[in-house]
Amino acid sequence: MSANPSQQRAPWVLATLLLGQVVLMSAYARNPDSEQSVLRTWVMAGFTPVAAAVNKVVSSIAET
Repeated sequence: MSANPSQQRAPWVLATLLLGQVVLMSAYARNPDSEQSVLRTWVMAGFTPVAAAVNKVVSSIAET
């Protein structure tokens, strides 16, 4: 017997709610070293390599 659609969706709904809870908690939690939110620290850590690569490309184009 197969599960109905609501039973198939339940794990995805639970995972989405748990992920949302973690994001909300990290937005309000403060990093003791820098007094910034943990979410901001995570976002900045993720985008720093991207920003550095873009900066390198733009700098090399500007030099020519």
